[in-house]
Amino acid sequence: MVELGVFLPVLNNGWVVSTSAPQYHPTYAMNKAMTLLAEDLGFGFVLSPVKYRGFGGPTEHWDYVLESFEVMAALAEATDRIRLYGSVALPTVHPAITARRAATIDHIAQGRFGINLVSGWQKEEYAQMGLWPGDVHYQRRYQYAQEYVDILKRLWSQRDVDYDGEFFQLRDCRILPHPERPLPLVCAGQSDVGMQFTAQHADHAFVAGDLSGDAVFAANRKLQRYAAETGRDVSAYVLYTLVPGETEEEARAKSDHWIAHADREALATMMGQAALDAAGGTAAVLQGVAYMGATPIIGSYAHCAAVLDHIGTVPGTQGIMLIFPECLAGLQEFGERVLPLMRTAKLAPPRARRTPAYA
Repeated sequence: MVELGVFLPVLNNGWVVSTSAPQYHPTYAMNKAMTLLAEDLGFGFVLSPVKYRGFGGPTEHWDYVLESFEVMAALAEATDRIRLYGSVALPTVHPAITARRAATIDHIAQGRFGINLVSGWQKEEYAQMGLWPGDVHYQRRYQYAQEYVDILKRLWSQRDVDYDGEFFQLRDCRILPHPERPLPLVCAGQSDVGMQFTAQHADHAFVAGDLSGDAVFAANRKLQRYAAETGRDVSAYVLYTLVPGETEEEARAKSDHWIAHADREALATMMGQAALDAAGGTAAVLQGVAYMGATPIIGSYAHCAAVLDHIGTVPGTQGIMLIFPECLAGLQEFGERVLPLMRTAKLAPPRARRTPAYA
């Protein structure tokens, strides 16, 4: 059995870089409604990403963003059961501050909060604030992240912390009250060094999905091999964008319309114009980049359920995190038409006393 999660739309226009895809500015009301619905459907978790500079273009893609931790703090009060993952961009916040903020949100959530660690890859995102540590960061970001996580775990478990590292120095640093347990950490590093870091220091890894499951199996096997070297238990969350329809033709027509109007200016900013040109202009290639690397499951409701069931049986997969381009309407459609067809979904009971806020 596999638990399900939602990648929350705290960034404008989500994960389809297209002028014809759903266009929206993120609101807390929308994210709250999606989280409450996910909780009622029995989903295991929601996660909100972090971003400080978008990609522009006609869609102004990801130029409008709600801050991840603040959204999750509010959702901690609004929810009862579902787990909440907030994201932190490591170059922007000192680990002692992250430790305090996360412990506070976990207190509000009564033990349901975790952190998605973002090591930082888009130079312009941090340079605009004077926080880019230099291009050497590309080679050393996981050493930086290792110290960061080491400090988090010490501050959550020790009363007074001294630390003399390459990147951080602490003297008699104290973060009280402690959370009841070290908070769970997730990381999306796909490279060998990224997976090794996750296996050594985090609890869950984001894995890029594919439709056959072969790539998921290979990634999970690599993750488990690295985890076995450390004696730790690390599991995978697989990421997909869902584009369902009554029929495959209906779903593909929707996706094809989005891809035909891909925001090439925003994609060029995201990838670099040379990389976009090198990728070519075929529909298949453009689909891959316009969906921002999150493999779309495009097809009938039964097809979507079958693919998700298949991925749920891949060894090492604990969860599947879903992106809904149509936000609340997409999650509602999934709950009504796809979820009842799934055999592997591990669902929690809904909270019975609440009047739905998403109606």
